[in-house]
Amino acid sequence: MLTDFFDRPDECSSHRKKETPARRLQKTKLRSEKRNINTNTNSNGLNQTITINCNGSVSVPGNSLKAETTYYITTGVEGKRTYTNADGLSQYGSQSIPDPGDVTFFNLFVNGMLQPSVFYTVSAGTLSFIGPNDVLTTGVPIILQTIKIQSG
Repeated sequence: MLTDFFDRPDECSSHRKKETPARRLQKTKLRSEKRNINTNTNSNGLNQTITINCNGSVSVPGNSLKAETTYYITTGVEGKRTYTNADGLSQYGSQSIPDPGDVTFFNLFVNGMLQPSVFYTVSAGTLSFIGPNDVLTTGVPIILQTIKIQSG
């Protein structure tokens, strides 16, 4: 019965693990390793470059990775399924749509929601929505994030 369930003392509290000195040392070691791996530098503005210095078992030529992020920004037009570089909104720092072979991956956001890659295709200078039910409302924000990761 529900009343019996709620009247019982908390049975889970007796199953909590006690922190031992060895566990505390392991946690401290993990925290310090994370600090050494994640050293990020970036520039202000919409287009960012992040450098990650790797210490430890990660094998990267030059011992660092560089991630370059750019954005193609436009707004939707009802019935329109293909957007080009000319549709980009330069006042928001929009960049051109790069060739997919030149980048690591894309993220597409429509009205702030991340879209699965099966809903769109990207080619140099073109973003196309696919599928018979893809209908955008006029004015909805479209942001194509481009991320290119390379050795630094």
